[in-house]
Amino acid sequence: MTYEERIQRLISLALEIPEGWGNKKSYLTDIEDYVKHNLAKVTASQIRNLFNAIDQKKKTEELIMIIPDLKYAAGKRGTDEALKRSLIHLYIPVLEKVNSEVKLEAFKNFNKAILCFHKYYENNKPKNNHGTKSKNYNQRKNSNKNRSSHRGKQGSNRGGRT
Repeated sequence: MTYEERIQRLISLALEIPEGWGNKKSYLTDIEDYVKHNLAKVTASQIRNLFNAIDQKKKTEELIMIIPDLKYAAGKRGTDEALKRSLIHLYIPVLEKVNSEVKLEAFKNFNKAILCFHKYYENNKPKNNHGTKSKNYNQRKNSNKNRSSHRGKQGSNRGGRT
């Protein structure tokens, strides 16, 4: 399935509440797959902010006002292409099509599933080969320790004392 086909499938999923267990399982599998492969570089705070903005809306007419916020986030300098592509291409067409309370409820459920799967994959990112934090993390940690102990030594020589 191409990226465009996957987006179109998700747009239709976002606007319906599936009936029956088999359909719900397929629905969740499609959302999980999309999150796993397309939203890895989107931060948890970006997903949470979007979730909160959508969840606060009580009327379908209010949802359209999220579009400028999405475009603002995508237009910020240094914004990852994943955010632009993955969220903008998915959310804006959905936001434009939510025109009933039923679709609003379906979209909120869809959005909640994205948030939950994103949190799962964020907390279960593969670790390095040794099952520990990265080498860079440990280097930064040791570097900060060296700086703080060096500062303490400098401070002890102030005031002419030896």
